[in-house]
Amino acid sequence: MKKFIGVLVIVLAIPLLVYFFTYKGERSFTNHHGLPNVNLVVDNAYSLWFTPYDPLMGMYNNIGGKLGFIVCSDVPNIAYGMAGYSFQVLLRDSFVKNPNFYDARNGNNPENPFFHRRARNLYSYFQSIQSLKPASYKPKLGDLAFYRKAEKDILPMLL
Repeated sequence: MKKFIGVLVIVLAIPLLVYFFTYKGERSFTNHHGLPNVNLVVDNAYSLWFTPYDPLMGMYNNIGGKLGFIVCSDVPNIAYGMAGYSFQVLLRDSFVKNPNFYDARNGNNPENPFFHRRARNLYSYFQSIQSLKPASYKPKLGDLAFYRKAEKDILPMLL
């Protein structure tokens, strides 16, 4: 009986610890004025280290995200957002000003809750402001990197 109680405590304690010490679910970051401190962004990314991965990958009305799980594209959104730089606001404003830079088919627009989480939209934004760097560029701390399937090259961009 003592072993059972010990196992039960461990099984319950691990998820609770993960929840209390990591990301708590969807957040809406409101600012994008001024670039954040790169070290703060990196520290924020490290703070997500033990956050559980969403096995549903945002499906079913993003139930995993609402429970605090994340997908890979959430890491830069959260890390920059916690530093006061909202990709959601940035992409929404950019879409309103330059909708021709984005592929808006199939509901890919700022009204879609996944719009700012899609790498293709971030890539389009940085392409629109001519901030993409050549594949020969050596990424620096705080840069975002995009990988192309076809060319297998890294296209980093600077904020």
